[in-house]
Amino acid sequence: MLMRHKWKILFCFALLMGATLAVTIFSSKSYRSEAKLLVRLGRENVGLDPTALAGDLGTISVMQSREEEINSVATMLGNRDLAERVVDEIGSQWILDQAGPTDAASIQSAVVNSASGVTSGYAVSDTREPSVMKRMLGSLSPSSALSPRDKAIRRLQQNLKIQAISDTSLVQISYESHQPELSQQVVAKLVELYLAKHVQLHRTHGSHEFFSEQMRQVESALLAAEEQLRETKHKTGLVAPAEQRAALVAQTARLQSQYTDLQGQIVELEAATRRSHEKMSKLSKTMVAEETSGATNFASDAMREQLYALQLRQQELRSTHTDDHPSVKQIETQIAAAKAILDAEDGDRTEVTTAPNRVYEAIELEQIQKELILESVRAKNAIVEKQLRQAEAALQTLNDNEITIARLQREVDIQDSNYRKYASDTEQARIDSSLEAAQLSNISLAQAATLELYPAAPNVKLNLLLGFIASISASVGLALACESRHRWKSPRRIG
Repeated sequence: MLMRHKWKILFCFALLMGATLAVTIFSSKSYRSEAKLLVRLGRENVGLDPTALAGDLGTISVMQSREEEINSVATMLGNRDLAERVVDEIGSQWILDQAGPTDAASIQSAVVNSASGVTSGYAVSDTREPSVMKRMLGSLSPSSALSPRDKAIRRLQQNLKIQAISDTSLVQISYESHQPELSQQVVAKLVELYLAKHVQLHRTHGSHEFFSEQMRQVESALLAAEEQLRETKHKTGLVAPAEQRAALVAQTARLQSQYTDLQGQIVELEAATRRSHEKMSKLSKTMVAEETSGATNFASDAMREQLYALQLRQQELRSTHTDDHPSVKQIETQIAAAKAILDAEDGDRTEVTTAPNRVYEAIELEQIQKELILESVRAKNAIVEKQLRQAEAALQTLNDNEITIARLQREVDIQDSNYRKYASDTEQARIDSSLEAAQLSNISLAQAATLELYPAAPNVKLNLLLGFIASISASVGLALACESRHRWKSPRRIG
């Protein structure tokens, strides 16, 4: 079969291989530029946003997984706004392959011209005259009404490939175009714009000025609260409430204990004094020391001698006067009185000698001592009671002042806590602003945009291999088809 259809097979093989070579040789070349970004752990992974809850602990945002973070980076790289900015920076003409600068000066000129063309509102026209077929096909395409800028954005998004490399923290950006410089410029500009936008997305603009103003206000309130607390402490003398309270409580307890003891002593001494009075009331102050019977009564003897003298005077007066004479009457009266006194006197006289009662004197001395001790204890009790009342009043004043001090101290603590929080937030906002100004983030450029002078497409070896396989398959298929057709038209043999 192969020999019968060898010319057909050779012709088909040569035709297909020639077509493959022609397509490979004359097809437009595509150049690829690649860049890689490393997504590291940084402030963006666990960030404390100072404006989330001002004055509180803030809101901690934690990435759920590294895959989600890397996918977020890849998604942001493919956003349209970045594509628009790349087109505006590079120029729509170059993206659409309508202009092809090759040196740096030409590239910069194309960028400036494209940007000025976009900002002025005029669309950049194609310098090459399209063919009739292209004009007919373009009129049927929906994209025919698009401006060159929109077409450039669509082409850039179509040729741009962004993928996260599995099992790594790398994101690969690649772009293919017909010019190696264009591919490199697109990738480099995209990476540059994304890094700046990534920093802006993870920063809170205006937070530093806001927290600086809040910190100044809280600082003023803190100074006012501290000044009021200081004046109150100077006025009340309450410097250390806890220590002063402990001292006053200890003093009050000690005075209360002394006051209770003195009250007990007073009751005991008063009871002892009453018992001594009762004993003294039952005793005499003196006692009989000596008793003598038959002792001479000098008073009675003297009275008797006086009576004798009066009687003699009576005899003398009677001798010279009558019985009715006043002098006689008077002397008779005196004699009668003296006799009455003498008759009252005991003839058997007993002489009694008395002495102080020693028991009474001992009890009296003890009573005096107890009364002196009682007066001393009462005086001491009065002093202790006064001190106790003063300590209780001081403790009550301390309680009132302590409440005022505690309220002022609480206000100072609140203002101090707010000041520390705003100071921390201000410092964090300042760091964020500094990081934004320095363009620092957790995204690092692992590989800059490459300039590949060797085309990525068409792949000559792959095209030749596929063309060879297709040519062999088509040639063999053609031979089989011809053989089947030949057998179908030949007459059947009758056995």
